[in-house]
Order: sequence, then C-alpha cells, then structure tokens
Amino acid sequence: MVRYRLTKIAIDAAAGPHQDYTVVFLGSEKGIVLKFLARIGKSGFLSDSLFLEEMNIYNPEKCSYDGIEDKRIIGMQLDKKNSALYVAFSTCIIRIPLGRCERHGKCKKACIASRDPYCGWMKENEACMQLLPGDGIINCFFQGMETHAIMMSLTD
Repeated sequence: MVRYRLTKIAIDAAAGPHQDYTVVFLGSEKGIVLKFLARIGKSGFLSDSLFLEEMNIYNPEKCSYDGIEDKRIIGMQLDKKNSALYVAFSTCIIRIPLGRCERHGKCKKACIASRDPYCGWMKENEACMQLLPGDGIINCFFQGMETHAIMMSLTD
C-alpha cells in the first residue's frame, strides 16, 4: 500500500447487517479513500485492523474547474439511511456506496474473501450484493466475517 497524507476520517461504528462491525474511511490529499475494518477488543479499544479497499474517488470530469485539479479531500460524511459516503472536494461532492459489492460480481470466493461487512453472497441471486440492516435477508447470505455471520468454506 502506498503512503498517503490523510486529511479526513469517517467512522461507521454500526456496520454490517447485524450492525456489529466498525468500518473506518480515511480520505487523502490525492483523492483516495482507504477503507478499513477496525476490530474492537473486549476492552473497547482497537485491537486490530484489516485493510478492505483503496478507492480512487476523485473524478476529473466532475471536479476539475478551469483545468485545475484539487484532489484534496476536504470532507467526508456518512449517510447510513442511503448507505452512502459523501466525499467533498473543493469543487465537487462525490457519492459512493458504503459497499461496492458489484466489483465481486458473480465470484462467490472473491465476495466472501473481501470480508467487507457491507457485502455478502446472496444464495438466491448468486451474486455479491450489499447487505442492509433490516432487509429481512439476514439468513440468506454468506459472509467472510469471524463472528455473527454464517461462515462458508471458500472451496464450496
């Protein structure tokens, strides 16, 4: 992973379908958002973290102003109701979904191995899909998390 000078942070302390995971989003001067799963120990303090994804959010078509590109992230806001993260630059705001599960498509192994608490393998659709709290589909998915989820071998 490349080193970035970080500018903003957003934390979802109730991530996943059971709302029992903490996800940290870190914004950088280069328009990159880093996504981590923070593992909180029994003491209530951070015990470990797992890198989930690096996202190049800056879009020159939407954000460039008179040919000037200011990629520095100046703000990030979670919108749990719409399952989105809003990323602010000096000239635009970009909306990204909290879980970009479609990048795993119909690859079950990649979906489960991603360990993203916003994503799960849906048996009915045979696709990696975003999991939302209260969807009523909690027992119909497989997720590569260590607790409170249905586990499945990657060889299935």
